[in-house]
Amino acid sequence: MFLKTLILFFFVIFSEILSAQNFPVDTLTHKITFTETLKVDSVSKIELFKTAKNWFELNFQPPHSEIKFEDENSGVIGGKGSFKVHYTSIFICDGGRIYYSFIVYIKEGEFKYEITDIIHDGRKINEMTGGKLENKLPQCGKSTMSEYIWQEIKSDTYRKIRDLIQDFVENMLMTPKIGHEND
Repeated sequence: MFLKTLILFFFVIFSEILSAQNFPVDTLTHKITFTETLKVDSVSKIELFKTAKNWFELNFQPPHSEIKFEDENSGVIGGKGSFKVHYTSIFICDGGRIYYSFIVYIKEGEFKYEITDIIHDGRKINEMTGGKLENKLPQCGKSTMSEYIWQEIKSDTYRKIRDLIQDFVENMLMTPKIGHEND
């Protein structure tokens, strides 16, 4: 009875992990792409750009992340970001790093973010490198990384990207409105 309960428990947990992430996939590029355009009434392009640049400066620190380009006139800022991921075995284990591109396009009263090119690299930990998150199976193969661990890494990545987006959007929506900078 105990063994059946244990098997059922792991089946339920594994099913939750598999259904936990619903990565948005661009129909043209077939890449996982998190993107959204948001309107911000009465906020200038310059103020939105300053806010985005400040956020990038705080969140894209070397050695694992950096701002790659910024052009205030065009209203574009972008960089390569990274964060650690984990998976659960008997303990919570270091699963390597996720690398991604983050680009923001800014106009008067609106901005659009785009996160794509999401790649897992575990070489510094244990040679378990999943590669592109679009891969159904990890790049290193099932004999090196189980499907369970690959799905856990994907789930952790999904949660952390959603948190990153929430932090960015909340920050952008707090940009001072035109004529109210000194209030």
